[in-house]
Amino acid sequence: MHIPAKRLIQTVDYSKKIFRWFFDLIFPPRCLGCRQYLNERPIEYLCKACGHTIKIKRSFECIECKAPSILGLPCPLCRRTAAIDQLLIAADFNDPLVERLIKTYKYKFIPEIALPLGRILTQYITFLNINKSYGIFRDNPLIMPVPLHPYRLHWRGFNQSGILAKQLANSYQMEWTDEVLMRKRRTPPQATAENREIRLANINGLFTCRQYHRIEGRPILLIDDVCTSGATLNGCAEILKRHGASSVCALVVARG
Repeated sequence: MHIPAKRLIQTVDYSKKIFRWFFDLIFPPRCLGCRQYLNERPIEYLCKACGHTIKIKRSFECIECKAPSILGLPCPLCRRTAAIDQLLIAADFNDPLVERLIKTYKYKFIPEIALPLGRILTQYITFLNINKSYGIFRDNPLIMPVPLHPYRLHWRGFNQSGILAKQLANSYQMEWTDEVLMRKRRTPPQATAENREIRLANINGLFTCRQYHRIEGRPILLIDDVCTSGATLNGCAEILKRHGASSVCALVVARG
């Protein structure tokens, strides 16, 4: 019997929750930093003390060449080729705890880690407001995540970028959607690509848009957990602008 995609995803997600409940019962959750047992609810896999050790990234870089830039704008040499108008990076991937949080979130299927990662994003937004006098929501952007292909969504059980985008929108009472930007085909994870040329080839024609009226003339705030080469974010920005978005800014937890 054919099961609709949405129903199938919900079923798989429910079974994973049951498995996780039994797993946590046998192996109580520990902080990913200091490894102490965690008893508070909701379980976030990071204690408060370790959370305070994570530093907000205070420097900015070009999405293409990684050269220092003003507020994450593409440098003059890359401005013509970059579709992303601005890249904002909240934390340093070289911080072992940040790297551990992101990898556990993505590859060990623990959606609760979105809570501490979301706090990193909100702390970074506060830093931009206070230290840089820059309001990321000043133009009322539409928040959206980088999409997953349905097969990968079914395999993981959740879109890690989608959870972060929804958390952020709810925290600041902003509009968000995961129904405009779509991924057309399955590709290997960008982190496994050997070089930039392969990553760019993977992204070519990968994304499409629907519900164009929701983005026409609108600035977009694109959310992802990690930016590697920037090819995925640029691919999303290119198709969004082609269908009417006025600008696309990317906010990521870290850059790998």
